Amino acid sequence: MAVKTLRVGAVAGVLAVVHSVVALPLAPANTASALHAVSVATASGEDALAERQAPGDPGRVDAAFLDPYDVYDASSLRLETMFAAQKSAGIGTVIYQWSGWMYDDRTVATTYPAGVGTGYGHFDNSLPKVLAAAEKQDIEVWVGLLLRNEVFDSPATRSNAPFLRQFQSESIRLAADLFAKYGDRIAGWYIPAEPGDYSISSPAVTQLHTRVLATISDGLHRISPHLPVMVSPAVPRAIFVGLSGVDFVSLLEPLIRGAGIDVWNLQVGFKMTAWSPADDVALIRRGQQIAVRHGATVWADIYVPGPGRHAGDPPEPNFPTDPHAFLAEIRALASTSAPIAIWTFDDAMNPDPSRANATDRDALFSVYQSR
Repeated sequence: MAVKTLRVGAVAGVLAVVHSVVALPLAPANTASALHAVSVATASGEDALAERQAPGDPGRVDAAFLDPYDVYDASSLRLETMFAAQKSAGIGTVIYQWSGWMYDDRTVATTYPAGVGTGYGHFDNSLPKVLAAAEKQDIEVWVGLLLRNEVFDSPATRSNAPFLRQFQSESIRLAADLFAKYGDRIAGWYIPAEPGDYSISSPAVTQLHTRVLATISDGLHRISPHLPVMVSPAVPRAIFVGLSGVDFVSLLEPLIRGAGIDVWNLQVGFKMTAWSPADDVALIRRGQQIAVRHGATVWADIYVPGPGRHAGDPPEPNFPTDPHAFLAEIRALASTSAPIAIWTFDDAMNPDPSRANATDRDALFSVYQSR
């Protein structure tokens, strides 16, 4: 089984990398100087934000990511039970992280029965089951596209022009096949390529990654003009190059301006850095100031580590989550009116008693429900 998506963590000030260990490159020295070239939002921009920023449900989680690995070959009953609990918590959106996995040999396997002409391999059939189970609970589903682990950070891919061209074309081809099969049940597209510290390491790299996202988003808007497109930058990677969350988001402005992405779901520092809720609010507000100038919107993405997916699995890094700290983070972020997403409901909050380590999940779920 392939390595899962990178998530970065910090425990007592010690940096950790979740799911895989990688050598993290330092950004070139011009990163710091580039901050002086970043414009500061004006008061009029903030006024426009109040009119254009879609408000979330204050003090609530609005959306939850779903990792296809967690529901590999899951039964319909398992999915329906999960979504019933998610709906009871008022979380009406799921972001299905990816529907196609690109292996090292650049072949692709999908989580649905792909069209014969695509040449894609088969991973499992979780996507159609997720769509059917979510529909029963009136939960909308954003569908993630092609995942290649750490596409914007791995030395093997981050500046590899031939690879990135293939990644672009396969992402669009995958979306066309998905839309032909499930278009009436897709609420939006998610591009599972997370701009990170390498993406803002130099103007040339920023321009390259902007072009990649712009090519994909343009293709998606041509396939389905009515569907929004989301990406989730790995803002906590700022700590690896000595930047604050606000500074990191400021350096994302060229991508936000040029990539044609509708929703920037910014990962905040909760459980991944030593940033406070106030620091996370500041980075979201900075993102909103920038996004509103470029016709985009901002969500906040909170990483909530779970107790382990299967019996005998170790918990995720930085587990457990203090329920009261989690609620404090949500309350703080609610002040921005940005919709709030979590990674992930199933890992951290699904109270389904048939799952391993259900007691830990139910504890967080119960505290959240009683807030």
